[in-house]
Amino acid sequence: MHIRDPRKKVSSKSQKRSRAQGVGDSANPEVRAQMCRKCPKRAVNIPAEFLNLPGGDLKLDLTESMRQLKRMSGVGIGGLRNEYLRSLVLVSDRSEPVELTEYLGERWVNGQLPAWFTTVYMGGRVAPLVKGAVVPGVTPDCRPVVVGEAFRRLVTSKVMKTHKGAFRDILWPQQAAVGVESGQQLVTTAIRTAMELRSDFVVVKIDIANAFNECTRAAMLAAIARHPSLAGLLPMYAATLSRASALYMTGERGQQEKIDADCQEGGHQGCASTGAAFCLALHPSVVAADAALEAVGGFARFFADDGYLCGPVEDVLRALTVFGEQIN
Repeated sequence: MHIRDPRKKVSSKSQKRSRAQGVGDSANPEVRAQMCRKCPKRAVNIPAEFLNLPGGDLKLDLTESMRQLKRMSGVGIGGLRNEYLRSLVLVSDRSEPVELTEYLGERWVNGQLPAWFTTVYMGGRVAPLVKGAVVPGVTPDCRPVVVGEAFRRLVTSKVMKTHKGAFRDILWPQQAAVGVESGQQLVTTAIRTAMELRSDFVVVKIDIANAFNECTRAAMLAAIARHPSLAGLLPMYAATLSRASALYMTGERGQQEKIDADCQEGGHQGCASTGAAFCLALHPSVVAADAALEAVGGFARFFADDGYLCGPVEDVLRALTVFGEQIN
């Protein structure tokens, strides 16, 4: 019998993280101020039609999802770890703990929990991931990735996976970030092939600044509501996006401290539901740019907020104007 020492794996992960330069100092006042600036106040009120929606009727089967939870993943402000949830399916009699987990999970994804609970549980820990190289003595530009509670990540990821086909049918081929296997590679391959075949083509890359935080929640909810195949998700989106939620960052002694900004628009970067709704809200602009290039053999292809307009230079510039007018 071979016995593996789990401390070796834990140790290697800890060493890797300690060597990494990819996370900004959460206790640094300048980093915190930057994160606050990237979490804007609500610009558009939530339409009344999305307030106090009746609950949905989605069902969850979480046994395998709980079994496959990754160890040593990020922890939200509540301290619940993937390991705790995973342990519930590793016992001999797991029926009751799994049933109770699914019971609460179904109420979350169906928007059936009290508003105060949803608001509190949507609170998250901001992990300022550094963009680009780190320059000593200079506050790095950071991405405001938010780590939510492990339970919320579990049930949200599960319900989004069951709807990935519906998202793919709506978004593909212009958007490859949701429901498409190896989507980023497909986008790269399409651009490379087009450039090899058409010497008159150019590519303009679009990167929308602070996209996930700037997108209005009203636009995200309207995008979900436009598509009947996603109707089952609307109660969850309405419950989680209608109200602002608190944001925290880790202090010098490891304590969680509330920062001077809430999550009022957009959603948590790193959350499956945020990325999907953002892509859906952005999609009409992407489709318009794609249509502007289609007649000349060009196209618009996006992977989340990173986009590429490919075609003859004059047509690409026109498509860029169309995209800018649509998105604004």
